[in-house]
Amino acid sequence: MQTLSQIPNKATEENGGDLLRHSLLEVVAIW
Repeated sequence: MQTLSQIPNKATEENGGDLLRHSLLEVVAIW
């Protein structure tokens, strides 16, 4: 859970929402 929360935060700060959305979608699909 910690990594999931940390990754999106960094992604939003560095990239924005595209990568974050893609990453979340991929993670959800895997889960």
